[in-house]
Amino acid sequence: MTHHAGHHDTPVQHDTPDRHDPRRGGPARVKVAVHGGRCQHYGICQQEAPEVFALRSPTRLTYDTTPAAQDTAAVHQAARLCPAQAITVDPA
Repeated sequence: MTHHAGHHDTPVQHDTPDRHDPRRGGPARVKVAVHGGRCQHYGICQQEAPEVFALRSPTRLTYDTTPAAQDTAAVHQAARLCPAQAITVDPA
């Protein structure tokens, strides 16, 4: 599914695979959203959390909206380092 936010014509695609974390007591799962109108496709999120974010072309970012629990810390780091502050991370 491709998401277009606001009047920004650059697509941001999100995937929602069916992944379950069998561990108990580990990191909490999160929900991830990328604001397509803010995302400038710098690719820092991909560098920080490559299991979650993938820059498919200079104008196409795909990401997992419900990443595995073991990726939670990397997702938070990607959100903190995003120059456009385009990544939102919420509890799952």
